Amino acid sequence: MLVRTQAFSEQQGFHPGFFAHMEEIDLCWRWQHQGYDLGYCPESVVYHVGGGTLNISPFKTYLNFRNGLWMLFRNLPPKGFAWNIFLRLCLDGLAGLQFLAKGQWKNTLAIIKAHGFMYRHVSVWLRERKQMAQQHPQRTHLTVYPGLLVVQAFLLGKTTFNELRWMRG
Repeated sequence: MLVRTQAFSEQQGFHPGFFAHMEEIDLCWRWQHQGYDLGYCPESVVYHVGGGTLNISPFKTYLNFRNGLWMLFRNLPPKGFAWNIFLRLCLDGLAGLQFLAKGQWKNTLAIIKAHGFMYRHVSVWLRERKQMAQQHPQRTHLTVYPGLLVVQAFLLGKTTFNELRWMRG
């Protein structure tokens, strides 16, 4: 990701609450809220060492699910917000069942813990969302993927950004 120092500084960098997961996505959505145009380089190749920050663990599962929910609360446009959050909670439940089926009950507990965090902080998150909407009224014009990435990846086998190209306008 090529980032201009001024743009990064304007946002005060990554949100400190997003340790290890989703911080770059939150930052990109904050730039969109401010009217920045974002792009991508389809020729780029990214090598990611799985678990580079955290080994695969229930703590990593917890952060991934908690931060994903928080990022959506902060950034989804108003239209379809409640439906998207409901759908995400259902998909998280399916992920929890999948972990159970694999005998990874600690990861299922991590998802439950992430959801508990959300329920305990929902009023704070909604207040934060309202504040962001007041600061950035253009948030209704965000670029949001129109499909379900879970369906694309797990059911249709589309695992790269370029394979999703047909979905973009």
